[in-house]
Amino acid sequence: MVGTQRATEGCLSVPGANAPLDRPARAILHAYDVDGRPFTVESTGYLARCLIHETQHLGGIVYVDHFSPAARAQVLAQSADRRASVMNHRSNRQLTFMTERER
Repeated sequence: MVGTQRATEGCLSVPGANAPLDRPARAILHAYDVDGRPFTVESTGYLARCLIHETQHLGGIVYVDHFSPAARAQVLAQSADRRASVMNHRSNRQLTFMTERER
């Protein structure tokens, strides 16, 4: 590992909340394409953060699971406070997208 990076992170699973989180600065992903051929992606920076974040979802882990109980409670409270507004915004965006597609 080439060190860590600290950045604010959020997630659609915890709508409206975000918090600083340390992540590895480098990630290597080994996967298979749709034809079953193996491939590897080496990444740093933001892409590394995204690959780690999304891969952890496969194991049932969301970013708030990395926080202390007190910090997790604070982030979840932030999400609860903002959830209605975020969901309303998403709903309006979806309606706009659907209307534009019909044109």
